[in-house]
Amino acid sequence: MNYIVSIIMPLFNGANTLEESVKSVLNQTYKNWELLIVDDCSSDTSYQLAQEISLSNPSKIKVLKTDANGGPAVARNIATKASIGQFITFLDCDDLWAPEKLAIQIDFITANNHSIIYSNYEKISFKGERSNRIINMPDKVNYATILKTNAIPCLTAMYDVNKLGKLYQIEDRFYISNEDYIMWVKTLSKGIVAYKINEVLAFYRLTDKSISRNKVKMATIRWNIYKEIIGLSSFKALYYYICYITISLKKYLK
Repeated sequence: MNYIVSIIMPLFNGANTLEESVKSVLNQTYKNWELLIVDDCSSDTSYQLAQEISLSNPSKIKVLKTDANGGPAVARNIATKASIGQFITFLDCDDLWAPEKLAIQIDFITANNHSIIYSNYEKISFKGERSNRIINMPDKVNYATILKTNAIPCLTAMYDVNKLGKLYQIEDRFYISNEDYIMWVKTLSKGIVAYKINEVLAFYRLTDKSISRNKVKMATIRWNIYKEIIGLSSFKALYYYICYITISLKKYLK
């Protein structure tokens, strides 16, 4: 298998976790990848650390930098534009992958001729401790499914550039932490279906400062997505909003 996989990693004040995240990439059994790290004007030593890591493997690890702090979508878009792989996947600077993640995904997406795939994942503590808090995703996701919940976890997703082109994320900071969701909604609205690998291939690190933990803010953003981005009627928006709240509560309590 000679497919190049481009790994998109936004970086902002992630000096405490960056090395561990990159190590989970270096430990992949599938070796034909490039890692594009884009520092979003960190105020800690993240950028310098990323440069040091790149020096150990300069042909595979590339470090870029935003001109000004713009949020993860800006960083991901810069990396996406610079990517050369047929397949694009995402890993934030505090999350981790199982060693066989890329190998399993490449086999699955090519054997089945899929456009987008994803998997289950496990929540871990900030220190990386596992507690079997596994989040099981639906077997497949279409447009109606993703309107109810973001069933394509960004840290597990992979898509085929040859089929979809390069996908870019909204850079409006109002929608921060929902940029990937909006990207998937717009893509699946075209009739695309995403499919799951029924394995835990990634590990989501929980932090007290995580944007996604602000549930009130997230709920407000979701309503705006339904009305302003997608343009749903008030009746449909209310229906999907209730679905979103119900599913989010179950996922949060998991």
